[in-house]
Amino acid sequence: MVKVWKQDCTGHSWCMDYERRTAYYTGYRQVYRQDFKTTYKCCSGWSQLNGEAGCLYPLCAYGVCLNGGVCTDGLHQLCDCPPGFNGLNCQGVS
Repeated sequence: MVKVWKQDCTGHSWCMDYERRTAYYTGYRQVYRQDFKTTYKCCSGWSQLNGEAGCLYPLCAYGVCLNGGVCTDGLHQLCDCPPGFNGLNCQGVS
């Protein structure tokens, strides 16, 4: 409520009255946001492809190397073959 002077009041040329006024203010506040991201760290012998969830791909799958061959870590499944065997999976006899 604000005091105001008004004209043409009954019996007087000026009088004092109260008038309701609304004042609007703009307020700002700082807001923080947390973004959560799951990061996977693969165990030895496992890998993650194309950003998929989890470590679902074995580097050396069980049973890949035959005849006593040993799987070597790397991008591709390669076998170290014992003497007398050859091929990608040590399947051939030399």
